[in-house]
Amino acid sequence: MNETNSLSWRTCYVLRARRVLHGAWLIVWFGVCSIPAMRAQLTPEEIAALAEPAQSAWSFGISPDGKHLAFAAREQSQLCLYVVDLDRPAERRRLTVGWDLPPDEWSKPLPAKMFYVLWKDNRRILFRQKYDGFHAVDLDGKNQILLKQDIGAVRHKILEVASLLPHEPDSILGTADGEFFRVNVRTGKSMHLGYFGERVLVDQMGVLRGSCNVNREIGIEEYLVFKGLNGRDILLHELLGKELSAQYGWPRDLVNDVFRGARAYSFGFWKECLLFVSNQKRDTYALYMIDLSKKAVEGPLLANPKFDVNGSLIFVPQQRNLGGMRCEDVQERTTWFLPEFVAAQKALDALLPQRVNRICGWDDSLRRFAVFSYSDRDPGSIAFYDAQDGKVQRLGSIKPEISFQRTAPTLATWVKCKAGHEVLCYLTMPADYRKGERRPLVVLLHDGPWTRDTWGFDGEVQRLAAEGYLVLQVNFRGSAGFGYAHVSAARRRFGEAAEEDVAEAVDWAVQSGAADPRRIYAYGGGFGGYLAAYAAACRPDLWRGCISITGIMDLEDFVAGGNWNRRTMDSWMRYDIRRQLIGDPGKDKAALRGASPVHLAKKITAPVLLIHGEKDGDTRIDHHDRMRRKLEAAGRAPEFLEIKEAQIEKLTPAQQRQIWDAIVAFLRKHDSSAATTAAK
Repeated sequence: MNETNSLSWRTCYVLRARRVLHGAWLIVWFGVCSIPAMRAQLTPEEIAALAEPAQSAWSFGISPDGKHLAFAAREQSQLCLYVVDLDRPAERRRLTVGWDLPPDEWSKPLPAKMFYVLWKDNRRILFRQKYDGFHAVDLDGKNQILLKQDIGAVRHKILEVASLLPHEPDSILGTADGEFFRVNVRTGKSMHLGYFGERVLVDQMGVLRGSCNVNREIGIEEYLVFKGLNGRDILLHELLGKELSAQYGWPRDLVNDVFRGARAYSFGFWKECLLFVSNQKRDTYALYMIDLSKKAVEGPLLANPKFDVNGSLIFVPQQRNLGGMRCEDVQERTTWFLPEFVAAQKALDALLPQRVNRICGWDDSLRRFAVFSYSDRDPGSIAFYDAQDGKVQRLGSIKPEISFQRTAPTLATWVKCKAGHEVLCYLTMPADYRKGERRPLVVLLHDGPWTRDTWGFDGEVQRLAAEGYLVLQVNFRGSAGFGYAHVSAARRRFGEAAEEDVAEAVDWAVQSGAADPRRIYAYGGGFGGYLAAYAAACRPDLWRGCISITGIMDLEDFVAGGNWNRRTMDSWMRYDIRRQLIGDPGKDKAALRGASPVHLAKKITAPVLLIHGEKDGDTRIDHHDRMRRKLEAAGRAPEFLEIKEAQIEKLTPAQQRQIWDAIVAFLRKHDSSAATTAAK
């Protein structure tokens, strides 16, 4: 593709891809009629293994020449870096001496924050180790060094890789808290380049193109484009002018509307164009492009009427081009803009059907592709695909000790609510479920509420299904990813809108013939823990039991700020957005109390299990202490589990097993009594 026609060709291709994505949400499983024949359940050993550490890291990379693949793997409590020769994929070599993981990290997946792999060239590998930043090592395991910063104020900060600088041998662009460095990956020495902003926009070739800073006096994010048309740095809204700024939300006003405006995390420069997502002119976020030389906005280039296009942009340095965009609709989906990747994705999806096949890396020839493949029943496998011979080679599983022929399938469906909107739900069926059989139902409520559930493997869901329960996950109003109207419906209705949607989703599960209406349980953590208790108070006849982990029990106290620790996003703290989204303790005192479980305890008739970590910060343990006393005063003392000297987000495997054992014991106790009562 030459430089003169690449823009028009790419734009046409994106528009074609957009039309395909418009219909993607229709490809879901409806109802329980599609449940497969009964399969064998997981063994007790396999159920226990669901909570054990995964064998491999989620991050891995393929060398530029396509000959090697590097990835991390656990050995007991240690994490090591391995390399596979793709011409002899059965063999793997350990490159680094393992380093110990703390106990609270043993049983967790290894997200990109903790560890990921990058290849600088065919011989030098970079890997990020959570505790001290990026290391570099040769392919033969020699010359391992820590990439450090040489400036006083940031000497001990963890260095992140902003760009691999593909045309600069031995150098990368690193950043730490807005300070930028050119770092030599052979010697570890660095050159300080200066401070460029709280968030920096770097193009696909590693050129600093702009930044985002918060104007603390007026509470606005300001986007700066470096070296504007007149040769100086210029604010983006000044460059675009008042008309375009108003249409697309430049700059975003955090105080007036946290949900509206352009989204910085999907920014990216492609040649002389800035790509961004915005929902200023529509309900769902869509991908747009600003031609900075023409001061014109093109698009939407990628859009979906039911889902936000708000994922990650993927650039292909080998072609100096935008490769695609990865987003979530019913499941994770990547829309590719380049023909080599379109062909590779099509071939992978044919070779590995009914799975999400995420292309994570590729060689310079765009012939070999590193792949992470997962499904609702499999947490994932590392593989590589060779486009020349059309074969895919599996290299290893995240959980090799579990037979995924015996795990439970997750079905996706849209539930139409009485108010006219739809909510996307996921129903996981026990592996031994028979069509027409009534099973107890656990409604697993996500945290947030401004997050969402999606299709894929979930160890907690699988453990509940292995115990014989149906598991329902509901993307109630307030969940992110479904457009402005859906997420903003929870504004100042922190639990009401969500509770209504959950109740209607439960009705659907009962009417489908799968769920036993006498054995329905609410279970969640954080906001999900709040919603479980609130739902139990709103519709006491619906619920057989309620499990709340670190649930918010007093909205008035929560909003007042006494239990928001410094891990909470700075913008939320700085501009008091929590009051705008949840309510004001002064003006909305009655409404906040009316939606707080601690003031509704008398209405709850179902058994309650409260779980809390002694050192939890976002929701203090006194919320559950007060809720326990209120329930005791009402004559319905709850079961209570306090994890001493612990935070729920940082549990050891033993503490996780303690919580899981308490949950299973609670469900079995009350489910058994419900079944006995029904039999009588």
